[in-house]
Amino acid sequence: MKTALMIFALAATVVLAPRADAYEQRSGSLMIGLHGQYGAIEGSGRFGDEFDWGPGYGVRLRYALSRRAAIGLVFERLSFDSVFDTVAAQGELEPPERAVLIVTGAEYVRHFDRRGKLGKSALVGLGFYHPTIEIGENEAEVAGQEDNLLAWVGGALEYFPRRTIGVEFGLRLYGILAGGGNSGVAEGSLGVNFYLLR
Repeated sequence: MKTALMIFALAATVVLAPRADAYEQRSGSLMIGLHGQYGAIEGSGRFGDEFDWGPGYGVRLRYALSRRAAIGLVFERLSFDSVFDTVAAQGELEPPERAVLIVTGAEYVRHFDRRGKLGKSALVGLGFYHPTIEIGENEAEVAGQEDNLLAWVGGALEYFPRRTIGVEFGLRLYGILAGGGNSGVAEGSLGVNFYLLR
């Protein structure tokens, strides 16, 4: 009887335990992520001096190189509110300005500890941002600003309620390499990743 119970317990452990690769992506699988963001811009130059906090959102596409690594494309809209309540223009008070950075780029992602429902990852990316200024309902190009280079690093925690769906909380630090003075951006994000497994 004791032997039978031990065999049953061992069998149940094997059947019910998650597979070692239960939440690791397969090579060649695709991911689509939709993320809301909030962050701040700091530093010298117009962006860092005149703007501070604001919301954003992003779409991330990734292709798995292996169970632990992926490359991806990033499309984000980051916005930052003016530090001034109103802006004087021709003797009248105008609505406060908002700086908007449209970011497109590529990134490399390294995954760690994805054998359970909570995984970790680190990433590094490089891309371009296009700046505009919003005043009320109007949008204007920033004089003398073309698409400029920026780089970022980050990390994330991802919880898997299902094998093909991950809820991700992340933190990214961006460095503006040209056109924005010595400015940096810190963004926290929360989103859902959908995995298309082969």
